[in-house]
Amino acid sequence: MNRKRIIVLAGTAAAVVIAAVLLTLDQREEPGLSGGRLFPELEARLNDVTHFTVRLGRDETLNLQRSDDRWLVAEKADYPANLSQLRKVLLALARTEKLEQKTSNPEYYERLGVQDIDQGGEDTRLLRVAADQTTLAEVIVGKSGDGGKSYLRPVDQPVSWLGSEWIDVPRRVNAWLDAQLLAIDSARVQAVEVVHADGQQLRIEKQDGRLRLVSGDRELPARADELERVAATLSSLSLQDIVEDLDSDESVWRSTRFITGDGLIIAAQTLSADDQLYARLTAEIHGQTPGEDLQNEAQRLNERFGGRTFVLASYLSDRFAPTLEALQEPPAEAAQSE
Repeated sequence: MNRKRIIVLAGTAAAVVIAAVLLTLDQREEPGLSGGRLFPELEARLNDVTHFTVRLGRDETLNLQRSDDRWLVAEKADYPANLSQLRKVLLALARTEKLEQKTSNPEYYERLGVQDIDQGGEDTRLLRVAADQTTLAEVIVGKSGDGGKSYLRPVDQPVSWLGSEWIDVPRRVNAWLDAQLLAIDSARVQAVEVVHADGQQLRIEKQDGRLRLVSGDRELPARADELERVAATLSSLSLQDIVEDLDSDESVWRSTRFITGDGLIIAAQTLSADDQLYARLTAEIHGQTPGEDLQNEAQRLNERFGGRTFVLASYLSDRFAPTLEALQEPPAEAAQSE
């Protein structure tokens, strides 16, 4: 090999080395490509957060907004948000570190579930965290990666990452709502009155510590377990969703009153339609001199109910509006019990 060729090859090798060094330096200096936290300033500003938006797909967006010391969900009639769920997501997002750089090629985003939300599938979510008008974080959360961790891509960056945390962003709407509506122990319930849309009426009442089924002025033989189920309807009542502008004929709604022995009444209007159970609830007080605690309880409940229409689990339809036929013992069983 002649001297001239050696000099050319040496120069080429040096150029390659220099280029490699420069590329390494460029990558180290490029924001977002050096490891560390995905949103390094977010944790310090969590107390400043006033808005949290979660897009669950193309057609479902929930805006959680802080109002004084409460978080409300704008799309769900300003119903209280699930603070535990919100806090869990915010902390995980704030503490997520960039473990491993993934693709920056949009053609491969779908493999990780980090494509644009309008093109996203079941595994794609978009989160936006803001303090007033300042966006603190905006990120697409994709599929779960190694060890249950999440694939992530900030919306203003092409690079996607395997983060150090699992960002739990459930698709169920009620996961973002303070889902528990009521928790009234069945032992507190003294009577349940039901009026069906067709006019059928029944009453379950507690006498001498035992629930009885009454229609008109006579007691009917009834299944004790079914009566207990009806009395326990409000013991752990959770919502599935909230709807607005429900178009329905008011005459087809059923009326139920759960009456406690200490003066509280929960009045429910319910409707079964389209495999859904819809309910409108109101807290009332009976008796002449209700105590302050009872008045406060009714006020808190009415603030939560707020004239809203709730979607409940469909199986509760027979709890809110049981028929006489469903509660009564079959004739043979009734005869044996006498």
